[in-house]
Amino acid sequence: MKSSQESESEKSQERIISLNGTLSEIISELGYQDQLVAVDVTSIYPENLKEKATDLGHVMNLNVEALLQQKPTQIFAVKKELSADIISQLNTLEVPVHYYEPEYSVEDAKNLINLVAKDLNTEAPEKITHNIENKLDVLEEFKSKPRVMFVYARGAGTLLVAGKETPVAKMIELAGGENAMNTYDDYRPLTTEAVAQANPDVLLFFDSGLQSVNGIEGLKGISGLANSTAVKKGQVVSMDGLLLTGFGPRTGEAAVQLNKELSQYAN
Repeated sequence: MKSSQESESEKSQERIISLNGTLSEIISELGYQDQLVAVDVTSIYPENLKEKATDLGHVMNLNVEALLQQKPTQIFAVKKELSADIISQLNTLEVPVHYYEPEYSVEDAKNLINLVAKDLNTEAPEKITHNIENKLDVLEEFKSKPRVMFVYARGAGTLLVAGKETPVAKMIELAGGENAMNTYDDYRPLTTEAVAQANPDVLLFFDSGLQSVNGIEGLKGISGLANSTAVKKGQVVSMDGLLLTGFGPRTGEAAVQLNKELSQYAN
């Protein structure tokens, strides 16, 4: 059995690369933030993560040679986020690559934390998973679930609406709301007809997305949204993107925050 001194020595020699924001958050929460030498563009939490870790940019444009310059001992990634070509290149490396296929529920969040811990050859402290459950205990139950439409925005020219099998739809449900767009699974372009048919009580955005359309005032100038009840009444919510959709250690925190926001508009 290894002594704690031996374990710490091995840990200090690790050079970890994470290619997903949630995985970076989990790795940091497990005590390996100092061993993260490079991360992807979505790795924005903890907030000081990139003070030491190199930003490798977006995984779809990953430069494997730049990755190798970091001399990694382990690589962590979500498989569906990588192109077949990138996966092929990573699989030729003489470095362990851990692939994950996360789902989006409380149990899956806890399972992912435990899987990452196992691949780090450590154990996830129970307080991490217990913290998720404990926060969920304070969620307010609504008599009538507010209908929520999530809009992914990158300026007024790029507006997509989340369907039912998306991470954000799962978070809306966990927080006590109902996803207003439940007739398809993924994302589709926003249309005037879709908004009118869904008739959402609340519009939900990433903080960055709402900023990209100049806030609630900007929504009043966007066809399809301007005449919606949600915009007319100012029933618009925005949250940090990684927090809202990450389904990692802060799953409970995200659900509580969204639940509190929705409680303003629930009957």
